[in-house]
Amino acid sequence: LEMLLLASGAAAAGIVFATTLQAWASSRLPGTVPRADQWEVGTAAVVFTFGAALLAVVAGGILPGWSTARGGDSAQVLRGGKGRSAGRLSAGLVGLQVALSVLLVIGAGLMTRSFVALSAVDPGFRPDGAVAVRLTPPSGRYEGESVTFFYEEVRRAAESSPEIESAGGMLFLPMTPGGAWTSYHPQSAATSEGNPPTTALRIVTPGYFETMGVDLVAGRYLDEADGADDEAVAVINRTLARHAFTSPDPVGRVLVLGRAGADTVRVVGVVDDVRQSDLRTDVLPEFYRPLAQQPMSRLYMVARASNDPGRALVALHDAVRRVDADVLLSRSGHVLDIVRESMGTTRLVTQLLGLFGVLAVLLGAIGIYGVSAQNVAVRRKEMGIRMALGADGARVARQTLLSGLVPVAVGIVVGLCTAAGTAGTLQSLLFAVRPRDLVTFVAVPAFFTLVAVASLAVPMVRAGGTDPVETLRSE
Repeated sequence: LEMLLLASGAAAAGIVFATTLQAWASSRLPGTVPRADQWEVGTAAVVFTFGAALLAVVAGGILPGWSTARGGDSAQVLRGGKGRSAGRLSAGLVGLQVALSVLLVIGAGLMTRSFVALSAVDPGFRPDGAVAVRLTPPSGRYEGESVTFFYEEVRRAAESSPEIESAGGMLFLPMTPGGAWTSYHPQSAATSEGNPPTTALRIVTPGYFETMGVDLVAGRYLDEADGADDEAVAVINRTLARHAFTSPDPVGRVLVLGRAGADTVRVVGVVDDVRQSDLRTDVLPEFYRPLAQQPMSRLYMVARASNDPGRALVALHDAVRRVDADVLLSRSGHVLDIVRESMGTTRLVTQLLGLFGVLAVLLGAIGIYGVSAQNVAVRRKEMGIRMALGADGARVARQTLLSGLVPVAVGIVVGLCTAAGTAGTLQSLLFAVRPRDLVTFVAVPAFFTLVAVASLAVPMVRAGGTDPVETLRSE
């Protein structure tokens, strides 16, 4: 009954913990995870938890008691015969627990190293201090040159606010879905047969590069002089410059766009590479066209805050409303939050595996200590006799340590083999880290060895300090 009450309480606490964890995890999942709002700790989970608790009671309490009752030889039990058998079973369970703990901690280690590497990636722009909002004007209100005029008015209204340092617009903001593509080839090169290379098309207003902090490598940024009646121009990124041109300075060169080759643009500048999709994806060839030469009615407006990004975002909204109160504003927020959301899945998996890894280490340490302490208690008479016959206390303590480390070593080996075999399942979540990362696979076993030695310290000292006279008298 006592074990049943303990197991039921532990199961109830586990359900409360799981419910809290589910609510916490769901609030941090990126919007790209399907059916994230339907995650719940339902009836099936509750039934499974209490069923597992009942099974633990049967395996840990009822069966051993029934086995002892069948044996009927209380003297044998007191002498430790049954205890040794139970000790071997306990050691096996500890080995299994250590194996599962090693598996979890290796997963947490791989994800942690991956998250650190991902956080160190340069997105190619400065997200801190930048805010953004997507503008959707009423259908048909702005077309052609009026689109350029509208967004120029919004930019000037935003920059007139003391809360905003600079502003600009772009068709597809970095780290947001969407994109446009076209084929290209340098004007000096003949068109190749088969599928021509493609590049991503980005449409921007004057001030965008400066606001987002995209560094200029060569030439100039796009500005107000790049009008609809002027020569078609574009700014390209480093990757496109490397793919399209062999010369180190592509400024002034001409790109032919599309299969028909009817459209050409002159390169007036080269900017640093920007990771448009997410921090994981390799940088793609990109070229930027001025809005005046390729009008689009729906853009993101970005602004760099003079001081407080929150106030800058409010000021940006007010600037849009002063120009046209009917414009729909959506996807409003801090650019830094957009970048962080792109790492949401990696961050969440890292945090969950880290939490489970810590719990696994704690449970493993408790299990190692409990089994070793029980073994010392069961073998107390044997140790007393050996020490009465002249055995050294240090030697007894050392043997206790070694006997406790055996199931730990077995568990570590099993855990390592399992982790090596299943590490590929994390491949899609890892970044710049191999699934069988040598550092992680060496550090985790070393860490668990230290945990095991620390857990065995008290039983080891107790075994080495056994008083043979007191032990034999009590027996």
